[in-house]
Amino acid sequence: MSVARALVIRENHESVETEHAISAIEVATRTIEKQLDHLDQIKTWAETVKNNGEKIADRAGRMRGDLAKEI
Repeated sequence: MSVARALVIRENHESVETEHAISAIEVATRTIEKQLDHLDQIKTWAETVKNNGEKIADRAGRMRGDLAKEI
């Protein structure tokens, strides 16, 4: 009976450890998913900055050319 009891206690302990490990993996997975969403946002913002920077540089170049013609 003692051996059976010890085996049940051991199995229960391993089950609890497994549940904790699975829970930790699920939390880590959700955290990674959130971080990937943030990376997508950052990429979008970076592309917006890049595109607007190109528009600003283009406009400045055209204005410079127009002003040079006026002089």
